[in-house]
Amino acid sequence: MSGRVSAAGQEGLLRNNTVWALVADVCQLVLGLASFFILARVLGTEEFGRYAAVIAVSTLTIPVFSFGAQQLIMLDMEQGRSFEALWQRGASTVLFGGLFATALGTLVVRPILIPELSWLDFAALFGAQSVFFGMAEFSLVSTRAHRRLDVSAALRAGAGSVRLAAVIAFATTGGASTAEYAWFSLTGWSVAALLSMLIVHRAFAAQPVGAVPAAEDLRRGFPYAVGAGSAFALDAIDRPMLLRISGPSENGVYAAGYRVVQMAITPIGALVKASEADFFSAGAEGSNASYGIAKRMSRVAALYGVVAGLAIFFAAPLLPVFLGDDWNETVTVARFLAFLPLVKALQIFAANALTGQGLQHKRNRALQIAVVVNIVANLALMPRFGWRGASVATLAAEVMMVALLWRAVHDSRSSSSQRSSELK
Repeated sequence: MSGRVSAAGQEGLLRNNTVWALVADVCQLVLGLASFFILARVLGTEEFGRYAAVIAVSTLTIPVFSFGAQQLIMLDMEQGRSFEALWQRGASTVLFGGLFATALGTLVVRPILIPELSWLDFAALFGAQSVFFGMAEFSLVSTRAHRRLDVSAALRAGAGSVRLAAVIAFATTGGASTAEYAWFSLTGWSVAALLSMLIVHRAFAAQPVGAVPAAEDLRRGFPYAVGAGSAFALDAIDRPMLLRISGPSENGVYAAGYRVVQMAITPIGALVKASEADFFSAGAEGSNASYGIAKRMSRVAALYGVVAGLAIFFAAPLLPVFLGDDWNETVTVARFLAFLPLVKALQIFAANALTGQGLQHKRNRALQIAVVVNIVANLALMPRFGWRGASVATLAAEVMMVALLWRAVHDSRSSSSQRSSELK
């Protein structure tokens, strides 16, 4: 597949893909909210706090132990390489990486984070995310590498429906603990992963997973793994920290409020997914092309971020209606974090512009600085202020990320212009 298309064709493809990405994200939002409301209401604040901490850590392992397989398949498809070979090697990396992460998490993370959960229950819950959710997400990225976001929409709808069915089954069978839900989660995500891989096989003639991860792919993917892992750490590190510092109930309230805000960010993902391949194409043309896409996309996303923030702030009092009276404090959490969608909107396209230009190291540096600031701020604020301290730390680190990323984008443009002038 060639990433070279005319300007008019690129605009048309972007519009079409944005529509399909929006369809996929609406499906994800509706099905995800339904799953979240049912699960949080059934588990209650304490059990949901434990569950959220495990999910935060397990989700963090996906980009780290998949060694950038998601980014590599996007990049290599834009360069016209064979999808079949990329799929087999990438899917194998995600699979083996997820299994390794599950073993490591069960042996090392469980005793520190949630020792009251048996090792088998912990492995089931952790593996549901790190292995099967990871495989479902890699299948999704593979459809975006083909710029077939109509297929992505089918994957999103299918995976979301299967997960919702697992949550409903858990609720109707009288389950009420993280240990019990672990097995429903494992069943749901394993079915979703198999369904996603089957759709990719039917759409693109992808062969079953069978290749051994290539050492060259691990080397090339390492910078992307560091970057994506840092991004997930920035998003998720506060939940396991809050669980250990302030307890499961406070973490449950915070995690629920944060989850609502995360879901409000979902529609921005339509623009991200639709333009992701374009950043890799534009990166080959120079920093000005990447900057143009980033600037245009950021304006649209920022407008949505403002609207989403206002909607969260004014609609937050409805949360206890869906979650129950035990969740009243989630209203305040959601309002504290209401303008996080705006901050995220101002980050993502600058970050993708750097990645598309081959400047992943600059993106990683900004992320790592923000992660360190977030961890230090959480350690300083959580013991005294609980979830409020976590909220302040998160917002401070995310705003710092905006400044660092756009500074890096502008620096790359200045360096490019200077080199052009010297050549003349």
